Amino acid sequence: MSDWISCKDKNPDPFKSVLVTFTHAQYGNSSKKIVKSVGIGFHTGKKWSNVVGSIQSYREVTVLAWMPLPEKWEGEDEQI
Repeated sequence: MSDWISCKDKNPDPFKSVLVTFTHAQYGNSSKKIVKSVGIGFHTGKKWSNVVGSIQSYREVTVLAWMPLPEKWEGEDEQI
């Protein structure tokens, strides 16, 4: 797998899903905390969209870096 690519250097091809490192705001009773997370999203050519992580609802998302997703697994199917 490749290394992380800074968004300051380059964005991925438009509408291609990639792995992203992003920050988002978490709000508490009286404070705001900036948290760094990892998820999947895509760039439209103008902005980031559909950034998905383990956070159900987040605001003020800033994508910092990205990398291509790995190829799908091609091994033998396992029965569950």
